[in-house]
Amino acid sequence: PNHSLQEELQGALQDQPTLLILDNCEHLTEAISEWVSWLLENCPQLHILATSRETLGIGGESILILKPFAVPPDTHLEDILSSASIQLWVDRARQHRPDFVLDAGNGLLVSSICRQLDGIPLAIELAAARLKLLDVAQIETRLADRFRLLVGGSRTALPHHQTLRATIDWSYDLLSEEERVLFRRMSVFRGGCTLEAVEGVCGVGEVLSPLSRLIDRSLVLADEERNGERRYRMLETLREYALERLEEAGERAEFQAKQFAWCLQFAEFVKERLNSPENLLWANRLEAEDANMQSAIQNAPSNDQRYRLITPLTRFWHYRSKMHEGLRWTEYALQNQEGVQPLNLSKVLNGAGLFALLMSKYEASQAYFETCLEVCQRHKLDTMMSTTYNNLGIVMLDLEQVEKAYECYLLSAEYSRKTNDRECLARTLANLGGMATEDHRFEEGLRYYQESLEIRQEIQDIRGVAFIEMCLGVVKYEQTHYEEAFLYYQRALKGFHEIEDRYNVMMCLLYMVILYATTHHSNAALQLNGALDAHVEAYNIVLPIPEQNSRAERLAPLFALFSEEEVALLQSEGRSWTLAETVGQVLRSVSLASV
Repeated sequence: PNHSLQEELQGALQDQPTLLILDNCEHLTEAISEWVSWLLENCPQLHILATSRETLGIGGESILILKPFAVPPDTHLEDILSSASIQLWVDRARQHRPDFVLDAGNGLLVSSICRQLDGIPLAIELAAARLKLLDVAQIETRLADRFRLLVGGSRTALPHHQTLRATIDWSYDLLSEEERVLFRRMSVFRGGCTLEAVEGVCGVGEVLSPLSRLIDRSLVLADEERNGERRYRMLETLREYALERLEEAGERAEFQAKQFAWCLQFAEFVKERLNSPENLLWANRLEAEDANMQSAIQNAPSNDQRYRLITPLTRFWHYRSKMHEGLRWTEYALQNQEGVQPLNLSKVLNGAGLFALLMSKYEASQAYFETCLEVCQRHKLDTMMSTTYNNLGIVMLDLEQVEKAYECYLLSAEYSRKTNDRECLARTLANLGGMATEDHRFEEGLRYYQESLEIRQEIQDIRGVAFIEMCLGVVKYEQTHYEEAFLYYQRALKGFHEIEDRYNVMMCLLYMVILYATTHHSNAALQLNGALDAHVEAYNIVLPIPEQNSRAERLAPLFALFSEEEVALLQSEGRSWTLAETVGQVLRSVSLASV
């Protein structure tokens, strides 16, 4: 009696060491901040531990950010077991099903569940609780509707911890209107975004303040800077919730269209820089937007717009050896051609043909290119005629229809000169050089390559220059000028590796294997062959059949020369090298003699 609450607290706490724990402060942050400041000033032996979705913002405060558990890798069971997410799942699963055992039969499914739930402990607990009704496979399937699935937490938990939706509702309700608007509109970005993308798409006048507050509340994560940019992303669970809120606000179509427009503009911007001296920087930046680009393709405002976006991405997928991804999306688009402009249709048909060709699917590739030519002829699309004839020529050559291939290349060169398409002309000249080399007309081949090289240097096509150096290496090899061939291959390999063109890195390594085997550098040939096989598997790259046959032919004597154990040991050593180590091994030698 006659004492204030402050006086009572001060009297109880000021003279003894005390740890005071304040849990879930976010809904009373301002009031609690005032009380904590007063208590700390008047109780020198007092320490306070507070949990909150945002900081209290007072002097002396130290912040420990509690991130979700690390999600397990999508690999073998032994790797999965060490994950904290998996350990939590198993512990909670056994509370509901004591006989639950994580094994090879369900391990990858549980791993997928934990990854889809972003390692959020509450979400994992709620999912594990569903084992009372469902098996692991059913839970994994039903995560597409996670907010209906993940309910029924402990009766003793706070109400907003009893369902996943209630937990996020609790955080969402504490936001200001400005923060809610930005939060729900950022949901159109999948896989994160840059600040410029947020400013360009989300239609919020001043972005920095609400974005900062969303980060403070752990609703948006600020990742480490990459490629000279910082990216901002939501956990997928939060993004799906925000997307639902966007739908409720009647804004989903509008802001998905804005996200698509941003993706299209960015993809077209990067396409023009993939052959520039800054190609690697822009390729890496576009790589970071991969999930956004896929989302934009799926949510395109129209079929024609979808084709427009796929067109600049085709060059990027080719550049980064993403053949499977390129073929998947071009074929996905070609399923619906209604309303598509002829030029856009021809570009996607050509892209599908290119990816099928690079995966050695010759029949499909030929069909795509021939259909593309029909569209081009019908609508007089001369520029696309040059590109398509060039690509069809490659198919014909791989199918050993040499005369048809030569005819296609000549037509491509004719259309390229007619339309002043220097880039396509350079490619076609290189292909004519390849045909001349194959026919042992080496001087003619060198002339074609030299003209192509001059054009590529003129247009600053770094990748193209490396490609011609590789071709020159082939000519020198065929002329038995092995030392010159080695140096050309080295230069090409260095160029391709620097711009991360993995497909052509593999081609250079393949030519090096053939060269080593031919020049009796047997150990090096077998080691490099093992490394090449490992990298081709790891990056899912399909090498051309003629070159693979040539490699097999050159390696055959070595397999006869060495015992099976010796061959296996040498190739195993090469398979242990990383790609960087493999390239380093090849570039380390100053000459073929020093290999």
